[in-house]
Order: sequence, then C-alpha cells, then structure tokens
Amino acid sequence: KKRTLQVKNQTLTQGLEQFLFDCKVRNLAPRTIDYYKDTNYKFIDYKGDVPVDKVKQKDLQQFIICCTEKGMTPGGINTCLRGIRAFFNFLKLGIKVRMVKQGKKVIVPFDEKQIKDILKVTDRQTFIGIRDYAVISLMLDTGLRISEVTSITKNDILNSGQILVTGKGNKERVVPIGRACWNAMSDYLKHVQDIPNNQPIFVSIYDKPLNRHTFNARLKIYGKEAGIENVRVSCHTLRHTFARLYLLNGGDQFSLQDILGHESMEMVRRYAKMFASDLKEQHRKFSPADNLLRVRKR
Repeated sequence: KKRTLQVKNQTLTQGLEQFLFDCKVRNLAPRTIDYYKDTNYKFIDYKGDVPVDKVKQKDLQQFIICCTEKGMTPGGINTCLRGIRAFFNFLKLGIKVRMVKQGKKVIVPFDEKQIKDILKVTDRQTFIGIRDYAVISLMLDTGLRISEVTSITKNDILNSGQILVTGKGNKERVVPIGRACWNAMSDYLKHVQDIPNNQPIFVSIYDKPLNRHTFNARLKIYGKEAGIENVRVSCHTLRHTFARLYLLNGGDQFSLQDILGHESMEMVRRYAKMFASDLKEQHRKFSPADNLLRVRKR
C-alpha cells in the first residue's frame, strides 16, 4: 500500500473562525461581522460541526425548508442566506446559494399630520424629549438609518450645515440638513457639551450611547401616544417618509440615491414607482406649462 499523509479536514466552526478573522483583516464593520457570525451559526446549529467537505447543496435546501417550517419569513430567510453565501464563497465550496421568492411589501410612509403629531408628543422639557425630537427631526430631514444616526459625533457635524455620515461598509458620505433640523440639533447639543468630540452625541441619561433597539421602542410609544394607526411606527418608516417628501418637493432620484447611501438605483426607483400617484398629483398642482399658459387645472 502506498503511504499517504492523512490530513484532517477543517470543520465548519473552524472555517467560520477563519472567515471572521478575514473579515476583521478587511476592516469590515463590527455589525457586519456579528451578522456573518449569527447567520452562519444558525446553519451550523442545524447541520452540526461537520467537516467542510461534507456540506452539500441538499443540506442548504433542507436548511431553508427547516427555516420555513419554523415560521421564518422569506425576508428573514434571505437575510440569513446572504450571510451564508459570503461564508460559502470564502470556503470555495461551489454551492449555489439562491434566494427564496419574496413578495415586495407595500411601503406606507407617515403623512404630514402624523409627523407633526409624533413630534408634538415628545416632551421637550426633558433631556430625553429634546434628544428624541432632534433624532426624529434628523431622520425626517435626511433619511438616515438609525444605526448611522447613533454613530454621529461632534466631529461629524460640519459648519456648512452638513453631516458626515458613515454608512454600510464604512462608506462615508456628506448629507445636508435643513434649518429646522439644524435648530433641533443645536438645541440638543447645548445639553451634551461635555461629551468628547469623537464620541457619539446621542446618549441616554446615564451617558450610554443610544441603542437603535431602544429608540425604535421609544418611537413606538410616541406613535401610540400620537394615535398613529395603519402605519408601522419605526425608524425605517421615517426613512421612507423622507424619500416620499423629498420626491414630492422636487428632489431628483440621483441626489436621493446619494443622500440615502444606496449603491444602486433599485430602491430609489421603487420609491418613485410607489409614490407615482402622489407625484402625479403634485405635478397637476404645479405644472410649469399649465401655470405659464394659464390652463385650467385638470
């Protein structure tokens, strides 16, 4: 018999440790690394810590079926699969990770009255109320993600009425803010003058950085106090609301893409399609040709 060197194949857990180490070397955001860790451990918990070369296409298919039977939504399954796909590509397994079919949800933003009602119920006689008013104003005026808001420091606030934002993939962009938002931010900053310039400005009463889950929960409370119904009260709804109002007020899709920090136009086009009837009504009111030629409104 020919003598050969017996090499033990690495397990999924060992492969995942190498993958996460590689993510740190590539300077990926901590939240991204945690996402890869959490999603891939879901698969490892299902399959077991088997040797990497024992993982087959059928294992992934059965994992998807298992997730479906447990009640996971198609969106939740696809979120998990994206993390698994990155890991499998790192291992060069040659397994095709296809997303499951997912229906597109109808985006329902806040209307103008609902926005004013939410802002009205924030108690601006308290530190928390002043902070939350500033956060809501900032999100409505810029469409920032809550994770982007909670990482803003004093160094990021530029004197020109703009904010330097660090988005997904540690990509930076400069976002302009309006005067009303600037006033709300300035009012809040008076109460956190002792916070170092390189630390997040939005904090709790105990000086702990504002947590996105905590603020989402607070936003739901404001929505309940304001009597908001038939609209999901969340930070992401504020982002959708900004997109709608930006387009209605004459903003173009390309600048909207830059402000929101989207890599492609896909989501922006979806916004334009979703709010097409609103845009048509806006054009009917302010049609340049109709106003110039004094044509009776349709």
